[in-house]
Amino acid sequence: MAEILSASDDCIKVIGLDGNLSFMSVGGMRVMEVDDFDTIRGCPWPDFWKDEGNDAAKEALDFARAGKSHTFIGTADTAKGNPRWWEVKVSPIFGPDGKPDRILSISRDITGTRKAEEAALRSERRMKDTLKAGSLGYWELDLKTMVLEASDVCKKNFGRDENEAFTYDELISVIHPDDLSRMQAAVRETLATGIGYDIQYRIVRSDGRVSWVLVRGQLVYDNRGQAAFMSGVSLDITDLKAMQEKLTRSEERLQSALGASTMVGIWDWDLKTDLIYADPNFAEIYTVSPDRAAAGAPLEEYIRNFHPDDMPAFEAELARVFAGQPTFSAEYRIVQPDGGVRWVHARGRLIRDATGEPVRFSGAAVEITERKKAEETQQMLMHELAHRVKNTLAVVQAIAAQSLRNASSVKEAGEKLQSRLTALSKAHDVLTQDDWRGAAMRDVVDNTVRNMGMQDSGRIQVRGSKVVLGPQVAMSFGLVLHELMTNAVKYGALSNDEGRVEIDWSVVYVDDEKTFQFSWVEMNGPTVVAPERKGFGSRLIASSLSAFGTVDVAYCPTGLNLRLSAPMAQVEATMSPVASETGARQDTVAQIRNGRSPA
Repeated sequence: MAEILSASDDCIKVIGLDGNLSFMSVGGMRVMEVDDFDTIRGCPWPDFWKDEGNDAAKEALDFARAGKSHTFIGTADTAKGNPRWWEVKVSPIFGPDGKPDRILSISRDITGTRKAEEAALRSERRMKDTLKAGSLGYWELDLKTMVLEASDVCKKNFGRDENEAFTYDELISVIHPDDLSRMQAAVRETLATGIGYDIQYRIVRSDGRVSWVLVRGQLVYDNRGQAAFMSGVSLDITDLKAMQEKLTRSEERLQSALGASTMVGIWDWDLKTDLIYADPNFAEIYTVSPDRAAAGAPLEEYIRNFHPDDMPAFEAELARVFAGQPTFSAEYRIVQPDGGVRWVHARGRLIRDATGEPVRFSGAAVEITERKKAEETQQMLMHELAHRVKNTLAVVQAIAAQSLRNASSVKEAGEKLQSRLTALSKAHDVLTQDDWRGAAMRDVVDNTVRNMGMQDSGRIQVRGSKVVLGPQVAMSFGLVLHELMTNAVKYGALSNDEGRVEIDWSVVYVDDEKTFQFSWVEMNGPTVVAPERKGFGSRLIASSLSAFGTVDVAYCPTGLNLRLSAPMAQVEATMSPVASETGARQDTVAQIRNGRSPA
C-alpha cells in the first residue's frame, strides 16, 4: 500500500474531525511540494484553500462529518507558493462504532486541464466577439408549442431559402446523423440546468453538401420564472472549419518535416520585450520549460546551460549580426540535465523596422550531436589507423625475418611466410569487423578452423564462454592457433584418421581474481615427443601468450597440450588508446625479432 501511495500523483490526506491535517501521502507531498510534513501537521485543512475553495472545503468537511462524501474544485498553492487547481473528493472514514472518526481527502492536480479549459474559453470569447460583428442568424423556439421562428440568415445557415418555412422538425432533420444525439443532449442539459449551450455540428443540405454551423442557445423565462422560450444565434462556420483543418494538416506536416530533418526547433526573439518564443522541441534541448518557451522567456534562460567554452564564440557571432552581418550561424553545445551535451547548429536572421531599428531575431536550430560524434570518431580512427598500419608493417617485417632465417630453402621460406601472413591477415579480418576494438574468442578460433578447412571434419571440438579479446591478444591468438593447427595437421592429432583436438576456454576466479583459462588438447594422435630443436613456430607457440599470463606446454604421449592462465584484465578488449598501442607495437616487434611473441 505504501508503494501505491508513493507512486500515485494524487494528494491523499487524512483529516481529523476537527478539520486538522494528520497524514499526507508521499505522492501528495511530492505534488504539493512539501519537504517535511511536520511543518504542516495539525494545520486546519480549509485554510489551504483560496477564495470560494475555502467555503467549499468547509462544506465538504460538514458532509463528511455527517457520513456523506462530497466533491468540489478549488485552488490551493503548493508549499513553495505555486498555484494549482485541484479536483477534490472528501469522504468519511468510519470507526468501529459505524460513525465517522476521521476524514479522507483525495486531491487531483487538474491545473493543466484547467489552463487548457481557460485557454479554450478565452478563444471562445474572442470568437463570440467576432461573431457579434458579423452576420448572425437568430432563432427562437416556443417551448410550449415547439414553433420555431428563424431569421433569414438563420434559414440560410441551415440550407433553407429565406422565403421557406422552417420548423423545428425540419431543423432536426437536416442535422448530420452522427451529430444529432450530441445536439439533443446539449438541449436537454440546458433545459435541466438552465445553463446555455454552445455547440458546433454538421448539417446536410438538400444538394448533399455538408456544412458546419455554430449554434448558441439559452433559456428565456416568463414573469413567473418559468422557461418559456429557447433562443439563440447561428453562424455558418464551414469555411472556418476548413481553415482549421488546413492549418492542422499544415502544422502536422511542418512538425513531421522538422522531426525527419532532426530539426531541434524554431525561435522568435521579440527585441522590444526581450522575450524569446520557441516551440517545444527548441525548448527541450535548451532545457527550458515548454510552457515558459511558449509564453516567452528571456535570453538568459536559453543560454544558462551553454557550454562555457562555446559562449565567447556565440556572443561574438551575435554581436556581428547586430553590427550588420546579414545572417547568424553558430555551432555550440548545450549541457543537459544528465550532464551530457548536445551539439546545435543555429541559423537566424535579424529583422529591422522601417527606421533600421532591430525588432525581431528569428531562426531555427538543428541538432548535430551525431554529426559531431561521427567527426570525432573519424578523426580518432584516422589517428589510430596510422598507428595500426605501423604496427602491422612492423609485425610483418619481424615474421618475414624469422621465417627466412629459420628456413632450409627458399621454397620452404616462401610457404611459411605465406602461411603466417595469411594467418595474420585473417586475424586482422576478425578485428576490423569491430573497428579494431577487439574480437570474440569464438570468432578467432572459428576463423582459424575455417582457414585450415577443418570446420566440417568433426575432429575439432570447441567449447568456451563469451570472451572479447583486446586487439593485440586477438592477433596473438590468431597466429598461435595457426601454428598449433599446422603442427597438428603435419605431425600431431590431425595427421592420422583417429586423432582429434579439444579447444576450451572459460573465465574463473583464482585467488579472488577474474582469470581467463585456455587449453589446447590433442588426443589419439601419433606419439609425441618434445623436439630437440625449436623453430620459430614452436617458440611462437611456447612464448607468444606469456606476455598475458602463465603458459604451460606439455608433449604428452597422447598429444600436445597447451594451457594458458591469464588475468582477465590482460586479455579483455581494453587496449584501445593509441598511446598503449604505440608501446604494444614496440614490444611486438622486439618479441618477434627475438623469436618470441607477437603480443
